[in-house]
Amino acid sequence: MTQIATGATVTFGTSSFSASITDFSWSGVSRPSIDTSHLASTAGTFLPGGIVDPGELTLEIHSEGGDNVPPTDGDPETITITFADGGTLAASGFVTNWDPASGSTDELVTGSLTIKFTGAITAVAPV
Repeated sequence: MTQIATGATVTFGTSSFSASITDFSWSGVSRPSIDTSHLASTAGTFLPGGIVDPGELTLEIHSEGGDNVPPTDGDPETITITFADGGTLAASGFVTNWDPASGSTDELVTGSLTIKFTGAITAVAPV
């Protein structure tokens, strides 16, 4: 089933930080390829690497001020993106970058947040 971004939320399991998301981008999951080619090879040969990088999540959010501040110095915690249809993506992660505020005349103040994931990703299909 195709998911729609409208209605998506993000929650942090330990710190309880949450934010109003205006845009998000997950860099994707990757793993290296190990080149096993040699001088007698007629084509490149490769083995899959064993370490999977779950990527980074970048969020554009409304800056709400006050004490609703992301945990920039916290340990990894479960971070869940929930879509309007009930599907979720969750992984352990931690904040690596927080740009708290940007704005201009007659516009909402926004910010950005980057999360580095560590470990496996859990996906739950929509209800």
